[in-house]
Amino acid sequence: MGTPTDQLKAIYLTFILPRLMYASLVWSSSLTSTQQQQLEDVQKRACRIILGPAYTNYGHALTTLNLSTLASRH
Repeated sequence: MGTPTDQLKAIYLTFILPRLMYASLVWSSSLTSTQQQQLEDVQKRACRIILGPAYTNYGHALTTLNLSTLASRH
């Protein structure tokens, strides 16, 4: 088994991210900026949980976890 960080990231990538991105090519263009920010906040919170005390800021978390913003995924 990997580290807790690796396990938490795997859980996020397997169960949460697919639900956030489901059919995003269809609906993403109609999101308001508030809705886009709310979705990004979900990923930001996941990054905080995954990294725990090592979390410093969202940009660093994305780099550390090798993730991209949700807005850049479509």
